[in-house]
Amino acid sequence: MCSRRRRRGDIDLGKIFWLFVVLTVAYLCWSFVPAYYGHFTMRRTVQETILIWRDTGSMSKSQGDLERNMDKNGVPSYVWPQDCEFYMKFDERHLDCFWVVEIDYPLIEKSTEIEFAVHQYLDKGNLLHDVPPEE
Repeated sequence: MCSRRRRRGDIDLGKIFWLFVVLTVAYLCWSFVPAYYGHFTMRRTVQETILIWRDTGSMSKSQGDLERNMDKNGVPSYVWPQDCEFYMKFDERHLDCFWVVEIDYPLIEKSTEIEFAVHQYLDKGNLLHDVPPEE
């Protein structure tokens, strides 16, 4: 005959701690990953748009293409085409975008702002370059 182990109703504090850690990490991912994914998709959108500007030679047409590319690539709605600036400098085509994402923390009534920037340009030889964000 097999003996059965009896389970007691004790709470294991170690398991509760790890559950808290897992839930905290999941919440932070849920809060921050979409903002950084938006930055990633915006980088791709800026690259596509500046290459269209190179091919068409029209800044005004490229501004319309930026909005279409933002919709096509699924850039989050808190990034607006007005957050981007097209300009020429020393025969280089620049597309510079800057936006801020505000992340609210429930229960503690605090928020954090994260600034994102994407700045790319085409040089005279039509080579694409990234401008590192300013600290």
